[in-house]
Amino acid sequence: MGVWAFRPAWRGPVQAVLILALCLACGCGAPGGAFRAAKTVEQFDQAVADPRQPVLLEFYKAGCPACILLAPTLAELSIEYDGRAAFVTVERSQVAERRRQYGIRGYPTVLLFLRGQERARWVNEGSKDVYRKALDVALVELSDSTRANRP
Repeated sequence: MGVWAFRPAWRGPVQAVLILALCLACGCGAPGGAFRAAKTVEQFDQAVADPRQPVLLEFYKAGCPACILLAPTLAELSIEYDGRAAFVTVERSQVAERRRQYGIRGYPTVLLFLRGQERARWVNEGSKDVYRKALDVALVELSDSTRANRP
C-alpha cells in the first residue's frame, strides 16, 4: 500500500493527472497504492507475475501527447480497481530489454497480464470502457480458476 491514506472528494481528470504525476515522481504509488512505476527488470517481472490480480501495464514515452491524454484514464481506473487490479507504468528508456521482448514500438502501449501471461494489448488506443471490460473479464477468469482449484 502506498503512503497515501486519504481519498480526495474530487476525482476529475485534471486532479487525477496531477496526483498521478506527483506519485510517480516520488515513487510512492497512486492513492490506494495500486499504481506503481517499474524501473528495473526485477520490478517489471514481479509486477506482471502477480498471481492475485490482473495487471494493466503501460509502456509510455515522456512527452508523448497520447500518453499524457491516457494518464487520467489509467489514474481513474487505478482508483476504481484499487485492491482488485494492479496498474504499472514503464517509461520507454527504462527496462529496455522487456520493451524489446514484448515488441513495443508505439506509445502508449497498454498490456493486460494475468498470472504473468499477456492477455490483451492496445497500441495508442483504448478507452476507459475497453480497459474496464478487459479487467472485469480477467477478474472473473481469476475468480473462476480460484474456485476450481479449491477442494
